[in-house]
Amino acid sequence: MKKGILAVLLICVAFLLAGCSCKHEQTELTGAVEATCVQEGYTGDTVCLECKETVKKGEAIPMLEHTAGEPQEVKQATCTENGYTGDVYCTVCGEKLSSGEEIPALGHLPGERYHVVEPTCTQVGYTGEVDCERCYQTLEEDEEIPALGHTLGEPSGVVEASCLQQGYTGDRECSVCGEIVEGETVAKLEHSYENGACTVCGWREPGLYQGDERLMTWDELVDNGYVVADQEGGRRLKYIADSLYGTLVVAEGVQQVGDSDPLCPGGESKLERIDLPSTVTTIRADAFKDCPALKEVRFFGPVSDIDNGAFQNCVSLETFEIPQGLEYIPDYMLSGCTSLKRIVIPGWVKVVGMCAFDGCASLEEAELNEGIEEIEGFAFGGTALHELAYPSTVTAVGDMCGPYSNPLPNLTSVDFSKVSMPVFKTSFSGCPNLKTVIFPKDMEETRSYIFGNCYSVEELVLPEGLKTLDSMFYTHEQEQSHLKRVVWPASLLDGSALGDCPELEQILYRGSELQWGLTLSKDLFEGVDVVFDYQD
Repeated sequence: MKKGILAVLLICVAFLLAGCSCKHEQTELTGAVEATCVQEGYTGDTVCLECKETVKKGEAIPMLEHTAGEPQEVKQATCTENGYTGDVYCTVCGEKLSSGEEIPALGHLPGERYHVVEPTCTQVGYTGEVDCERCYQTLEEDEEIPALGHTLGEPSGVVEASCLQQGYTGDRECSVCGEIVEGETVAKLEHSYENGACTVCGWREPGLYQGDERLMTWDELVDNGYVVADQEGGRRLKYIADSLYGTLVVAEGVQQVGDSDPLCPGGESKLERIDLPSTVTTIRADAFKDCPALKEVRFFGPVSDIDNGAFQNCVSLETFEIPQGLEYIPDYMLSGCTSLKRIVIPGWVKVVGMCAFDGCASLEEAELNEGIEEIEGFAFGGTALHELAYPSTVTAVGDMCGPYSNPLPNLTSVDFSKVSMPVFKTSFSGCPNLKTVIFPKDMEETRSYIFGNCYSVEELVLPEGLKTLDSMFYTHEQEQSHLKRVVWPASLLDGSALGDCPELEQILYRGSELQWGLTLSKDLFEGVDVVFDYQD
């Protein structure tokens, strides 16, 4: 069928061509339309310019696709606001091709917390701030954290207030930061007087007493010139008349006693007792020097400063208590106090000065307590002490006697066994009856001839660790060492310094017999009984 139709058309065209004389040599294209994204195009018809006959019909051109442009009205989402993907339009015709979509707000992105400060016991802290990493908005404000406050332990140094002294609530240490929080001073209590004397502490109203009877008030003593106290409020006592007798109770408010000269300048004072109030902190040099009748000094409070010779040559002084607060016993403080029999040096004293008790001929007992660090030369020269034992806190000891002090005729025993003193320099010269000396536990060396003129020494205890030993005894034709017994450490390889001790009977050797055989000086002691492996 299709073939038949096509044949007919060809026959018609042939007839037309045979009937037209125009050869359509000049033609033009008409009616052409460009295809766009909104309409179809047309290739145009071919028309003969001579006969105007359409030589060839054009063809439709399909409509073009839209050309999508970049999205418009795009909005980026933020932490707090929604975004939008944007609408898309054709760049040719402007037609809206698609609508955008809403983008949900992102929400904040918290960053690291900064400016954080931890609170301490005494300083406030801060929580720090948190900002958004995208928009930098502050999400959490900085807030102050209160200081924690100290975590305090038990108070130390507590002092109960009394009528003699102020109190103190005590210092407390924080267990967290270690800071010491100081306590507070508590006011001194009032005296409770009854018949002129305090029923609590025994303090009496200031003045001059004979027994329990007050002969003169303090004001009367001052007004009549028996005592002189100057500076504002009478804070410095500088004169006491020799004619006064009995007991002098010094007025409260006096802070300094003496002015570098004797208070009783005539040296004939008849006072037997001095009561010093709690306000006294300083006693100047020679203040009570040469007070022949003075038997007792009573301190009603701590005294921090006493100068040289303050009680020198008080020949009737029988008892003396070192006042609290006194860390340094000065030179010659009680020298020449020939009636003093016993002294206790408490642990708050750090240093005992030179010749502090020199010439106290009746002093038979001295108690040295833990806390004392140094005892200077000749401190006990000329006393009647029989023995001395030094506490472990002592680190330095001066010579026992010397050219500026009296000998120690009764001293028989000295014990340094608790003391740590690697280099021992103390001389025992002037101790004619000394028999036993126990040296410091870690002594490594001594000075030479420390027992000059001490020929009565019978026993020496030498410490383990001692490696060298210098000559200890002088040798005279008329006198020789009477040393009989030695505790000998295994560390001492050469004991030839003891070879000139003809009366030596026994060596208590801390080592074995084999070790003794290796000592360099064993042949010097062939006739001596050697006890091996000795232990205390």
